Formats: sequence, C-alpha cells, structure tokens
Amino acid sequence: MIVAFTVQSPVICGSEAVVYPTMSWEVTGATGVFIAIDGPGVFNSDPFPTTFSVNGHGSQEIPFACSQDFHNYTLSTVGGSPNAEQTKTITVVGA
Repeated sequence: MIVAFTVQSPVICGSEAVVYPTMSWEVTGATGVFIAIDGPGVFNSDPFPTTFSVNGHGSQEIPFACSQDFHNYTLSTVGGSPNAEQTKTITVVGA
C-alpha cells in the first residue's frame, strides 16, 4: 500500500536541460518500489537502480527533461499483495 507519494513540483528549469526534483514515498506491505516516467515500463538510467528496496519510506532525485512542459511519474510497489500504483504529473515553470 502507498501511504504517501510526493514529487517536488513545480520544477524550475531556467537554462538547464535537465533538473532533478526529489521524489519521496512511504509504503507498507511491500519489499520494494519502482519508478516509471511518462508511461509504462520501469525507469532505469545509470546511476539510478531499477527497483528500490524499501523499509517503509525512501526518496530519490529523478530526472526531469526540461524540453517538455510536464512529465508523469508513477510509483509502483512490488513484493506485496496487492501491488499498488500512484501517478503524479509534474509541471515546469520558467524558461
């Protein structure tokens, strides 16, 4: 179960091509979580792991490509029953 899920929003890109907002979560009854960005499939980009181990809560800086006005970030639990999923839409301000 996802107890809490937040992503820093809005993000301010300025002249940056990519910024790294912080995603935070708290879950129960799961052994891990994974992150998807802008659709299905697990986000996996070095140095970010595919699945994060959990002991209740965690946080991770995640990439936000400033070439788009918004991105959808999905947090999914694994190793529990039932698995849970939540999505947040993050917008950009500034140019």
